[in-house]
Amino acid sequence: MAVNGEATESGGGPAAAAPGADRAGPETVLTQGEDGGAQGRAVITVDQSGLCWVFYMHQPPGASTVDEVRCLRGAQVASRAG
Repeated sequence: MAVNGEATESGGGPAAAAPGADRAGPETVLTQGEDGGAQGRAVITVDQSGLCWVFYMHQPPGASTVDEVRCLRGAQVASRAG
């Protein structure tokens, strides 16, 4: 999901660690189904029911600016047990 200033993939994604874990699980690509373009500046939160929400900016292929803020509800991020 993370991108650099040239809208090329930089290989970043969220990772999670369970309580008491000594390291996080593997990075997870959350936007594989996207229509291309650039995604970045993600914010992740967990709601009262335990669902993970990811909000991020999206720039379509060929565009010079971001034109949307998108949201993934219930995103699955793997963690390692503590």
